Amino acid sequence: MDDLEDAQADFEEEIQETNDDLEEDLTANGVIADTEALGDRIESEMEAFEQNMAIIRRSSKTLRSKRSRRAARVQSLVMDAE
Repeated sequence: MDDLEDAQADFEEEIQETNDDLEEDLTANGVIADTEALGDRIESEMEAFEQNMAIIRRSSKTLRSKRSRRAARVQSLVMDAE
């Protein structure tokens, strides 16, 4: 049983060392910095997108309101003309 536990501990240690090496390589090659920069850019663009959508929604609501008022005026003019 001790052999199995020792093998498990060795395996876990090897995995941790491999993960540490991978992280070091990714950091040294700039992959981590590039990924973080990409995440920041995506977040910034999503915020801009949300702001633009809010503007579009307000404009759309305003246009619908103006259209309704114009339709009511036209209908009123038609009724007055009859």
